[in-house]
Amino acid sequence: MKKNYLVIICALTLFSTTLFAQQKPSAKKTIHLEETLQQDKKLQSFIINEERNTIQSLYFNKSSLPKVTVINGLLQSYFGDNTDFRLLNELSINATTKVVRYQQYYNNVKVELATVVALVVNDEVNYISAETYSIKSNIQKTATITEAIALSKATSYIHASKYMWQEDNMGDLALAKKPKAELVYINDALNGEGIVLAYKFNIYASQPVSRDLVYVNAANGKVVFKNALIKHTNALGTAATKYSGTKSITTDFTGTNYRLRRTSPTMLGIETFNMQKNANYNLAVDFTDNDNNWTAAEYNNANKDNAALDAHWGAQQVYDYWKNIQNRNSYDNAGGKIASYVHYDNAYDNAYWNDDFMTYGDGSAPAAGGFKPLTSLDVCSHEIGHAVCTYTCNLTYSNQSGAMNEGFSDIWAACLENMVDPGNATYEIFLIGEQIDQTWVKGVNRNALRDMANPPAQGQPDTYLGINWYTGTADNGGVHTNSGVLNKWFYILTQGEAGTNDIGSVYNVTGVGFAKSEKIAYLTETLLTASSNYAAARTAAITAATTLYGPCSAEVIATTNAWYAVGVGAIYSATCTPSIHFINATSSISETVLSNTCHPSKTFTQGVRLDANATQNATVTFTTTGSTALVGKDFAISPASITFNAGTNSTQNVTITIYDDAIIEGNETIVLGYTINANGGNAVAGATNQTHTVTINDDDVAPVIGTTTSGPVTLMNENFGTSGGTLPTGWTSGNTTGTTNVWTIGTNGTVGTGQGAYITNNITTKPLAYTVSSSAVANLTTTAINATNVYGMTFSFNYKCLGEQDINAYWDYGQILYSLNGTTFYSLPDILQNKTATTAYSLSLPDSIFWQQNILFKV
Repeated sequence: MKKNYLVIICALTLFSTTLFAQQKPSAKKTIHLEETLQQDKKLQSFIINEERNTIQSLYFNKSSLPKVTVINGLLQSYFGDNTDFRLLNELSINATTKVVRYQQYYNNVKVELATVVALVVNDEVNYISAETYSIKSNIQKTATITEAIALSKATSYIHASKYMWQEDNMGDLALAKKPKAELVYINDALNGEGIVLAYKFNIYASQPVSRDLVYVNAANGKVVFKNALIKHTNALGTAATKYSGTKSITTDFTGTNYRLRRTSPTMLGIETFNMQKNANYNLAVDFTDNDNNWTAAEYNNANKDNAALDAHWGAQQVYDYWKNIQNRNSYDNAGGKIASYVHYDNAYDNAYWNDDFMTYGDGSAPAAGGFKPLTSLDVCSHEIGHAVCTYTCNLTYSNQSGAMNEGFSDIWAACLENMVDPGNATYEIFLIGEQIDQTWVKGVNRNALRDMANPPAQGQPDTYLGINWYTGTADNGGVHTNSGVLNKWFYILTQGEAGTNDIGSVYNVTGVGFAKSEKIAYLTETLLTASSNYAAARTAAITAATTLYGPCSAEVIATTNAWYAVGVGAIYSATCTPSIHFINATSSISETVLSNTCHPSKTFTQGVRLDANATQNATVTFTTTGSTALVGKDFAISPASITFNAGTNSTQNVTITIYDDAIIEGNETIVLGYTINANGGNAVAGATNQTHTVTINDDDVAPVIGTTTSGPVTLMNENFGTSGGTLPTGWTSGNTTGTTNVWTIGTNGTVGTGQGAYITNNITTKPLAYTVSSSAVANLTTTAINATNVYGMTFSFNYKCLGEQDINAYWDYGQILYSLNGTTFYSLPDILQNKTATTAYSLSLPDSIFWQQNILFKV
């Protein structure tokens, strides 16, 4: 994509919020860490990493959960030690739960693989897991050796015969350039020298293929750590027309033919290319078809071109799984492109995610021991699962953390096959790579790479430290072997099983099914840190199950006992008093309904949870004592009571109806409480959330009507002032491709009155100097507006977009997106493109954003 040039003037009213409040550090860590934490009344329990004498996890007392607004102070208090923590990412699990991850820094330098993860429920911090390092004040702060020397040390360590930047005909691909280093602090895992300052390189070798993060001590040139980015397996695969019959795929049309490319307003696309049996990605071309009917007669040929259909359809299914099942927008949760390169090299028996895209070999079958084309659905899901892991907990690819990296990828392979084929008609859901095995026959044998239901059948352990457990250094510490423990845990959690494990523990677990087990597994993965082990995974999984389904629930029992079944931790033994509580303590809703009915209203539901089995039927009757809103006039509740049957635990909903009375009267509250019937067995009121308070935001106002003299109401008007180079307060810019393209303000490209915002890769020469072809996505985000009580909005500005056109496709264009929360953006239909002169633009905004606050627009 060539560089783009877009100039805009647009309008909105300033409105901004801050998520976290800063607090002064108050470090408490001492050499007596355990004694200090035992005296901390805010904590329910904790785990210490004894090797580093640092905190590994914290559980806070339910009666005094800290608010998320003080989390910066919490981090400094428990993990400060002369370091600071910066927000890395925030992941929404559901409407009430999110996982917030922070990166450790020392002296403004990143401490690699050091993160703190907070589980936040209803804006309260429930749990923190951490992997941090204590750093001495006398640690080296500047490099002694040069970056060039460090790169030489890194390549010598990898010892490849050829690297990507040495390949011919690589063109402008980023792979064609020598890697640039980043200075970081990291634990010296290879030499045992503790935390050191190191050069971090991304080393991509072409002969033989490998891609690794290599860390070189900036003082003495020793390699201190290697983390593999290409997660090798002996064979991989995805499913499509070759393996799964005729499936619907999404392509694009060039005006002449169809290509294996899917565009989307929510992501950067799904694209599949033909490597033509080369190892040079720059030589890849499109697969094309003249009628978009990719038949077996055309593609089931000697060249195995139907493997491309497998890869393309499989990538679409992977994206849809993460979007629809886990509410995750692609592997990076930011709409990252999923590109696949098929026909890599000649008879290549592998497939992998290389930290940027998928690569598939055709396999060497029918040669003995060789594989069929490595494009089956489970392999596709497995490999892109590694990318998900990179953007969640980034488990390092060695020993137990590496085994779990592999195990989670197998879990996502099983989950995707279950989504596509819940009846198990086509796949063996708990086998990995069965379709690429020459000898597998469904219903006859279970020949595959791995068997999640029976790991020992493929030489893996199904018990921690049990039979087949690997303790050597090969395969990065046995990552493809010891993953069997996590695979077996997930199988038992999902399907249930009774038996005796390798260490003599007798277990009997009732499975919870895929719909629940995959949610538990995903939240577990997000709560881990880079070097987590199986014990940490057990803690995270029990925390995840408790968060999603409540303490003492059947899901928590199954999660705990499934870990016991694979030899990690004790059997579930807690004694639970069944308690009843609302899922949330508070909520807020406006009363306005855009409706012309006589009695307009809106409804929403609130969950009520019984978190353990009651001995008798427990009936909850709702009360509204303390409400300022009036039943029947301002709201109604239904049903008046709900009953939890004896011997069960569950969540039930009460429906609250809010009436729009069209009276200006200020905010009102509904205080929803409950009583429990006297014969409700041993059920009691919960320690928290005994009431649910609803604030009804009264947004009834006198209508604002524009006149011929005043014109329409302006929510924001921005002409970018008279001084160049600086975005207005509240506006932000970003670049998702790592190029030099940026948004700036100035007279170049001025439109209308004032100045313009424009994209450039050189603020001095400005966009008129563009001569470089480069993929770039440069975003400009407005400050937020408050559109409460407003409807019929339009978004208007002037723009230029000097773009090229190639085979009916525009290379340079702009697109407007909007967001109501600053995290999830939705695209508006029009594309801004190919306007060489100043052009007035006006767009009517969709009804869905009328009467909303915190609307952000992004170009």
